[in-house]
Amino acid sequence: MGADMGREIHYFGIWRREKDRRYHVWGGTFNTIDQLDPLMEAFRIRMCVVDGSPETWEVKKFSLRHPGRVVLAQYNTSVKATELIKTEKRKVFPNDARTYTLVTIARTQAMDLVLGGIGKDEVLALDSCSIEDYAKQMVAPRRTVLEIQPGEYAGRWVNEDDDHYYHADVYGMIAAKLAGPVRRELPDAAFV
Repeated sequence: MGADMGREIHYFGIWRREKDRRYHVWGGTFNTIDQLDPLMEAFRIRMCVVDGSPETWEVKKFSLRHPGRVVLAQYNTSVKATELIKTEKRKVFPNDARTYTLVTIARTQAMDLVLGGIGKDEVLALDSCSIEDYAKQMVAPRRTVLEIQPGEYAGRWVNEDDDHYYHADVYGMIAAKLAGPVRRELPDAAFV
């Protein structure tokens, strides 16, 4: 599952049935991150990637409630990022034994991958948002090419409108990558 933090929490649950095809099984918005807890249990979420800001402490607490299944995300916006994702364990507080996992995501590459999946993915249900709002946010970001040094160009994504569902989709894609393939012993109802 992927969740983008903002005025509301925009989320997608993804069910991966085939290697390169994802199904958006449910999606919508919540007012607080605590409202994701029942989804984690009801759908046996194997991995959830959540935007690590602006509510960092709330996301850390969510991660601690679901050890090994919730990862905080941050973007690497450098146009020279070479790794799609990099994970690291961090302490909740300097003198605390509890840890959480942070994943740093190469923003441009990840957003390119989501764009490449649009049309292959299927949206099966949206709980608390309209299909119009979903569609509007999925086309809000646009890719541009910028000159970063004389004669050196790089792609970058910019947005001029709400794009929370797009980022929730990026986080869901990263959750699927971190979770790995579905093990045979897990029932079909196990989601990422």
